[in-house]
Amino acid sequence: RQTEDIMDTYELLTHVYNVFEAYGEVECQKKTLDLMAHYAATIDIWKCRSQYNKLKIRYYKQTDNKEMLFEAYNEYYELQQQYHNSFMEQRRNNLRLRKQIFEDVENTKNKIHTLEALSETDMLTGIANRNGLTKQVEKWMPIATREQKELGVVLIDIDRYKGYNDHYGHLQGDICLKKIAEVFKEVVGDQFCARYGGDEFICVFFAKTKEEVVSYM
Repeated sequence: RQTEDIMDTYELLTHVYNVFEAYGEVECQKKTLDLMAHYAATIDIWKCRSQYNKLKIRYYKQTDNKEMLFEAYNEYYELQQQYHNSFMEQRRNNLRLRKQIFEDVENTKNKIHTLEALSETDMLTGIANRNGLTKQVEKWMPIATREQKELGVVLIDIDRYKGYNDHYGHLQGDICLKKIAEVFKEVVGDQFCARYGGDEFICVFFAKTKEEVVSYM
């Protein structure tokens, strides 16, 4: 609020200076400039300093004070350079901020994508889990309905897996499930397979006839 008040004061003083200039009140013009100089010495607002500097140039041209006019012009160019430097620095900061925001957004997207993938993947076998199965069916079902294509579904459980797991232990049982998942993934190719739970697997076939589905098995 203080900055806004000072800027308002500068606008008022500029108006006062213009009135004095119109009536040729040189001494009053100088007093107005001195008052503006007081503010300029205590604050660092570029717009106010620039306005004060422009009035000084007008004043010293009017009074034909070449030495002070030269100094006022030097101050003018210094202010312009400061403004340019400040503008460029702000621009660089904005670019760095935009780059950081973009990177943060991309990192967040990647993390979300990774979490989504993990939520749809069976951690043991690396193929889809029930969540992944649901998502795939939701993707294929509208297409199959619209294009009048068939969806083939095969549910498979591993015979005597419990006995194998009990006899050889859970570690070997897990290895067995991984190998079976690799086989299913290789056999179905561009179709879809998932671990339904325990020793149960499910394969989904898009736009395949019953005979074609059987041939995969």
